[in-house]
Amino acid sequence: MGTDEPIGRVTCAVGTKPGADGLLTAGILLARTVDAPLRLVSLVAIDRPGADAQTTQLAADHARSVLDYATEHLMDGLDVTASVASGGSIEHAVRGLHWESSEVCLVGSSRLAQPHRLFLGSIAAKMLRELPVPLIVVPRDFTATVEV
Repeated sequence: MGTDEPIGRVTCAVGTKPGADGLLTAGILLARTVDAPLRLVSLVAIDRPGADAQTTQLAADHARSVLDYATEHLMDGLDVTASVASGGSIEHAVRGLHWESSEVCLVGSSRLAQPHRLFLGSIAAKMLRELPVPLIVVPRDFTATVEV
C-alpha cells in the first residue's frame, strides 16, 4: 500500500476473548472515517487443542453476532462482511484469506498489556509475520462510542 493510496478495505480480526469490543468499535470507526468496507474475520487454527467442528461453529456464531452489531452501527451504504478463516495453523488461516493491496488489518492488543501500552499476543504476532498489508494494533483499553 503506497502512502498516497486511500484505504480500500478495513479488516478486523475479531476474537472471542474479553475486551474485543474496543477492537470492533475501532474497526467500525475507521471504516466510517475512510468510507471503506469492513471485513470481520475470525481465525481458527485446526492444529490447536480443542479445535474441532464445535470450535469452528462457535467462531462462525461469533462472527455472525459481530456482523449483526457492525451492520447496525455502520453508516448506510458501507458494506460489512464476516467470515471464518481456518487452516492448519493461524499462519495458514491468514495466508488463505484474500488481501487487497489497499487494505489494513486491525487486531487487539493482548490483555497482558499494561494500561496505555501495546503488547502483541501470540496470535497477533503470528498474523504479523504473514500479513501482506499494514497491521494496526488497537489498545486493549480503547473506548469510544459508536453512534447510529
